[in-house]
Amino acid sequence: MTKSSYFSLLCRRNIAIMVSSNMAIGLMDGPMRWLLPLLLMEKGGPFLVGLSFSIANFGDTIIALLGGQCSDRFGRKIMLVISSLFYTIGSLLLFFAFWQGDLNFIIIGMISTIFIYGLSGISLGSTLARITESVSDEDSGKALSLVSFGGLIGRILGSSFIGFLFRKNPVEALIAMTVFSAISVLLRLQLKETLQLKSMGENISLIGHLKGTINVVKMLGSFCILSITTLVVLNGLSLAICGNYYSPYLTENFGLDSGKIGMIFSALGLIQLLLTPIAGIVVDRYKYGFLKGLFLGNVFAGVFC
Repeated sequence: MTKSSYFSLLCRRNIAIMVSSNMAIGLMDGPMRWLLPLLLMEKGGPFLVGLSFSIANFGDTIIALLGGQCSDRFGRKIMLVISSLFYTIGSLLLFFAFWQGDLNFIIIGMISTIFIYGLSGISLGSTLARITESVSDEDSGKALSLVSFGGLIGRILGSSFIGFLFRKNPVEALIAMTVFSAISVLLRLQLKETLQLKSMGENISLIGHLKGTINVVKMLGSFCILSITTLVVLNGLSLAICGNYYSPYLTENFGLDSGKIGMIFSALGLIQLLLTPIAGIVVDRYKYGFLKGLFLGNVFAGVFC
């Protein structure tokens, strides 16, 4: 079968909508990654930041498992729409919290964090399934990279735009992020369902779903499982520390405002955008393999940190 070009893939309805909706979410998610910790730190200190994101990450783990099962029963589209709704609700809550006192902001800010970074993970499995079901096996890699590219571009542009806008008018910045997430809802409502109708509504138990996942993981082998688990744990710790506290660190130690912080995160996103294809070429050309490639990437990330 002839492989499709990137342009021909973008002409396909589902792929085009997924790229556009991911870009819209990226315009909100990019600045939210550094703005939300900054606001939480200002109102409640480092403990509030850590507690909020710990609860959100735990919820994200649970909801991802439930989302996979629901996606197989009720379809991919509904899970993607619900995920965008959670982003929108979280943004609205943050906008509402901005007008409240410290105590109310702490409570509402925590709930907002849970919606944005906890419940929104319900669509993780649906996103991958929808993309691979929308194209042939030969084009699935390109389609996945296109959708990721859209989200990354959104985060790069959103961080700079919202950073400067928040410095000028915080209210308008919060409204803009809410609008971006709402646009993703409208876009995803236009998606066509890819799950076969005969498969929808089947009574797939959560226990059966977990057993199937565990059996697939066992096929990797004990060494590979241990290595990946170690990577996930250490990478999670580094992201939790650097990701959640980086923007407050820049503000407290260097006095940077939101505009400059937004530019820094845009630059980091641009570096990621440029290095991703290069990393793929290096792994393929020098036969590092998937697992060694993961280790190599994390080693470089640790050096730069």
